[in-house]
Amino acid sequence: MIHKQEPIENVLRLLVLLSLTNAGLPKKNFDYLRYAYVGLRSILLSFIASVQSFMLIIGSMINF
Repeated sequence: MIHKQEPIENVLRLLVLLSLTNAGLPKKNFDYLRYAYVGLRSILLSFIASVQSFMLIIGSMINF
């Protein structure tokens, strides 16, 4: 569902149900989700840092 870009609420709801009914997530699934989350988080943080740098450059150009 993640690769189909389903809403995160739907994905998390199904993950919780899967975890509850199977006494936890299978290791393979958990490892994949952890890897995807860490990768997405690093991409977002990098993007935010780039936008902040861009805004600082634009701000300094406007003040001159």
